[in-house]
Amino acid sequence: MQAGLLWYDSEPGRTVATKAAAAAERFREKFGVAPDVCYVNEKTLKDGELSIPFHEGQLRLVPANNILLNHFWIGLAGS
Repeated sequence: MQAGLLWYDSEPGRTVATKAAAAAERFREKFGVAPDVCYVNEKTLKDGELSIPFHEGQLRLVPANNILLNHFWIGLAGS
């Protein structure tokens, strides 16, 4: 990842996509570009990788076993 932001959101009742979109919006505000990848705890994404629309592109949600529950490691994937 070229640039990243760690986001925490334990709000019950909100979907993973909603939480990731909030994290992505904060990343865009802080760095001036839309992120394209977000790593989340593998238990959060039971069915594997997921893509959600975000601004002009897609935000790819990727399950990872080294991310804590309710945390989102979001940023720009390396080329």
